[in-house]
Amino acid sequence: MLRVPYYYPSFQCTGSACRDNCCIGWEIEIDQQSFARYRNLPGTMGERLRQSISEAGGPHFLLHGEQCPFLNQEHLCDLILFAGEEQLCQICRDHPRFFEWFGSFQEAGLGLCCEEAGRLLFAQREPIAFLELEQSLPGEQKEAPPPLLDILFQARNTAFHLAQERTLSIEERCALLLDFADQLQSALDLNSPDLIPKLCKQAEDPIQRAALLEQLKQEACWEQESVFQGMLSFYQGLEPDRQSWMKKLRQLSVALPELLKLQSAFLAACQERNHEYEHLLVYFLFRYFLKAVFDLEVLPKVKLAVCSFLLIYLCDLSTFSGTGTLTSDQRVGNAKDYSREIEYSPENLDAFYLKSWEEDCFSLDALFSLLFTHKTKG
Repeated sequence: MLRVPYYYPSFQCTGSACRDNCCIGWEIEIDQQSFARYRNLPGTMGERLRQSISEAGGPHFLLHGEQCPFLNQEHLCDLILFAGEEQLCQICRDHPRFFEWFGSFQEAGLGLCCEEAGRLLFAQREPIAFLELEQSLPGEQKEAPPPLLDILFQARNTAFHLAQERTLSIEERCALLLDFADQLQSALDLNSPDLIPKLCKQAEDPIQRAALLEQLKQEACWEQESVFQGMLSFYQGLEPDRQSWMKKLRQLSVALPELLKLQSAFLAACQERNHEYEHLLVYFLFRYFLKAVFDLEVLPKVKLAVCSFLLIYLCDLSTFSGTGTLTSDQRVGNAKDYSREIEYSPENLDAFYLKSWEEDCFSLDALFSLLFTHKTKG
């Protein structure tokens, strides 16, 4: 069984129409099966392949400047033109798809570092739904599902419910998600997963939600600018993929006081598109929440979803400050830039998970205060 977002089967690479080609600026590793095939491929293309591959540190293509040696002047792949997509190495066939195996149960999605994946994510106003397909991924793992899978699967469904509760603001939903994750984490820390179904039921109760939100709002006392500056400082300390990203973060930090003054105008101009932030939350929950079945750390996964939304929101606010508008392409671009820098760097993801326990700006008190300082309509 393969579970995917409803738009997953619709994905098709836009090829030369892509404005940020994935064949540029990425190191392209070659799996062993493809490497063996390339070594034995006859003719001119085989010779060209062998001259374009380095084995140092594992097989990979030698970039020409920053681009793959098989990306031609029309921004099309010569390997595909030569023999079709089946000639590609595994990473090129898969990208931007991501996969997760939970025993015989599997999931797949489309990573936001691809602008077409972003366009598909944001295209529909309706809540994100999921499909269950009667197929298996290559390399299926045969071992039994992790013992906690069913319980955490139920908890993730509750998280989806909270993220898509459109009677609440996006910020209120984020706060409920964080509180829910904190309770889940406590249950896991106490080795009491049997408490989780009850926590799910409580989290979905409208009366209990309303009381909890009122309590959290009254206790919020941190100053918004200082929390955002702390977050920006953390992200500036990570290893960048592109220097343009570091420049953007520095600009956000300098301009932050003025940007925050523009929130009301920004939210008024984009109020019909807040479902896009909802979709962001669901994307991050889908991609990362269930990974807690392997390390028992669910709270950092939900903090990642919320903080990702907040930083992308800040990038959107900065874009709006320069033009007075935020186009769909600009929102896709901001999400793509963030995803490339954070999601596609295992080191940066690990750094976030670690510091989400330690940094003041990622504490629940700080995040609740930040969320309740500004409001958007659901």
